Amino acid sequence: MQNALINAKTLIEKKILIQKKKTKPVHISIQDLGTFKFRTPDMSDVIDSTSFKGGGHEDQYLIYTCCEEPNLRDKELQETYECSEPFDIVDKIFLPGEIQRTAKLLTEACGYKEDAAKVVEEIKNEY
Repeated sequence: MQNALINAKTLIEKKILIQKKKTKPVHISIQDLGTFKFRTPDMSDVIDSTSFKGGGHEDQYLIYTCCEEPNLRDKELQETYECSEPFDIVDKIFLPGEIQRTAKLLTEACGYKEDAAKVVEEIKNEY
């Protein structure tokens, strides 16, 4: 099966689909807590989260930044859990495995997964 090359016209036709993919909400269910609503991370979220790589808070930052419901920035929530830094709330309410899995699901939602893109190899007849 041959893969047809995409052209500008096709991308124009798919503009709405592309926009929907980039803004689709991500609902993630956390055992014993409930379902959280996240926005799909954009490129700046991913880049900003990698700035925490040495300190080990990249997953927490991504979760904190992309969570829409519940509002993790809520002042009362932050005070109740005695957070010294805003994204500390993530460590206070999630287990370590939940943090890692949630961040992985968020990065997959923005295209970082194995089957999101692949190299198309051409077999050439050398005879």
